[in-house]
Parts: sequence; structure tokens; C-alpha cells
Amino acid sequence: GDYIVVVDKDDSDVPDGYVLADKEVLDVTVDKKSVTDKDFLFAPPNLAPTSDDKTHDVIMNTSDAIVLKDLTGADEDGSVVGFVINSLPTEAQGVLYTSDGTTVVTVGQVLTTAQAKGLKFDPKDGYVGDATFTYSSKDNNDKVDASPATVTIPVIGDILISGLLYADGNGDTNINGVAISKADDTPLYVTLVKEGTAIASTLLNDNGAYSFDHSKGIAPNTMYKLVLSTEE
Repeated sequence: GDYIVVVDKDDSDVPDGYVLADKEVLDVTVDKKSVTDKDFLFAPPNLAPTSDDKTHDVIMNTSDAIVLKDLTGADEDGSVVGFVINSLPTEAQGVLYTSDGTTVVTVGQVLTTAQAKGLKFDPKDGYVGDATFTYSSKDNNDKVDASPATVTIPVIGDILISGLLYADGNGDTNINGVAISKADDTPLYVTLVKEGTAIASTLLNDNGAYSFDHSKGIAPNTMYKLVLSTEE
């Protein structure tokens, strides 16, 4: 005859966290031979996704809104489909925007993976320190990472390249010569060069000192060369 078998999904023999993968009722037809291969399939518990910490390059507090690194995460038994914003930079630090640069991100907002690309941060003029916010990955089964990742954006108030020119030719490793500003009574200049292009030039002062700040066009996270010459 035909029988219906119902599984007790609360049975204590079922491993903790496992759930029915398919259905709770199986149709069984009993004939003159043993009934086999009529199994209730149980699936392991859904694993939570993980979220990746991010540290951005140093920015200046006078800069316009900058594009941040994309939010990312991973899911061992599925896929990451979005990100929950858990906290935001403080008002004193600046404002977090979506990629359009005008829509302000809010606490608790769920961003799709596409929306989480190209977020922008506009630092507060005058703020110095780390601006931070946190987020959690969300998987395709609506499970959210309980250990949020942190995005850190180092913010500085100014940037300076400076130094002294010494006449120090004794060959040792100590910089202990005499500060100079001229060569045979000819004034000396220091020129700042980026990728073969002169950015700015300055005359050494009487103490052999030079300096360049952001007003001269220098920026964080950039490689420069200093060239000493007798011409500006």
C-alpha cells in the first residue's frame, strides 16, 4: 500500500543548526521488497559571511570628496549580495556618500554589491586623525556578519617636504657638516620633480633650509625627487 512518512524536524538526533534541505513529507510505496533510498535530506546551518577591513591612503582635510576602496567580503557556503552599514564617520570627521557624490549613506542602510563600489568620503576641513566607519557582509540567505569590518581613512592637515643642505664630505654616515646655501658664492636652488616634471623650486635660505607645502602642489602618497642646481 501507500504510506506517508513525516519527519520530526525537532528530533534531538538532528545535528544542531541543521535544517531540512527539501521537504518534510515523503511518499513511500511498500511492495514485496524492502524500501530503501528514501532519505530525508538535512542541510548544514548557513554559515555567516565575512567582511574585509580596509585602510585608505592618507588624504588631506582640504581635499574634495575622494573615492574609497570597494567594500568586499566572502561567503563559504553561498555568495555575498550586499553590505549593511553599521556606523558612520562622525560629523567632525566628514561625510560618507554613495558613488554619485550627493546621496548621504545612513546607519543601517543595506547596499548591494554594485552600490558598495565607489563610495565617496568628504573630509571635514580642519579634522586631523583617522576617519572610520564599519560594515557587515550579507549573504544570499540573509545572514549578516556579526563581526563588522572597519574602513579607516587617515586624514592629515598639511603636508611638508623640508630639509637642510650640508657640506659634509668626510665619507662617514653621520650628517654633521656645515649647512650651506651657496656654492662658490652662487645661490643654490632645490627643485621638486615628479615623474620628470618640475613641480616647484625654491632658493635655499641662509641656513641652507628648504621646504615645500601643499600650496606648492605636493600631495600625499606621491614619489618626488629633489634636484639641487644653481638655477631656479
